[in-house]
Amino acid sequence: MDPVSHGALAYLLYVGCAFISGQRLPLGWALVPLAIGSQLPDLIDKPLAYWGVLVYGRSLAHSVFTMTVICASVWRLTRPPRADRADRADRADRADRADRDNRTDQAAHAHTRVRRIVTAIRHPLPAALTIGYLAHLIGDSWALIARGDWLSARFLLYPVYRIPASPSDDIAPWIRLLELYREPAASMQLELVAGAAIVFFALRIRAYRRGRWPHQQAG
Repeated sequence: MDPVSHGALAYLLYVGCAFISGQRLPLGWALVPLAIGSQLPDLIDKPLAYWGVLVYGRSLAHSVFTMTVICASVWRLTRPPRADRADRADRADRADRADRDNRTDQAAHAHTRVRRIVTAIRHPLPAALTIGYLAHLIGDSWALIARGDWLSARFLLYPVYRIPASPSDDIAPWIRLLELYREPAASMQLELVAGAAIVFFALRIRAYRRGRWPHQQAG
């Protein structure tokens, strides 16, 4: 699956999870960890395979074991202390007041803005990164599993199962990407991308009509 289709699948999966869990959808900076997660396996495996560190461009980071380690580590590292979770709403109010008080000070305002961006990314980071990562593995394996080609999908259990080398990994990943998008319509899964775009704009039009933009709930 190409990168754009990976991103579209990750977004649709996130929408589904948010709908089921009752969470509001992230917007703006909060979408960053979702996008990173949807591309992370290829960002790790493709260059390492090209440089000869890995034998195949779907191996180490495409393994469910690696996904578990990375995502569990992110959950652990970004989990706020118990006291921090308890008074998150109060701290948000204080930050708003501090932001208003510091608007006359450009340097302080810039620092506050950076802090707000970090906070906006930190809260949805573990869930969004995990969903994006999972969506990537699903995108690379669902067609193989659907037709019963479990052998080709064994990269999901690397290093339990050995993976053969692939001649395509001898080509630089950035060159392969340029070649892939010479004909975008033939490379992308247009139905998936179109569906994600429709859902994205429909949700934002709905939120605009209600007088608010969707955001991740605190809590």
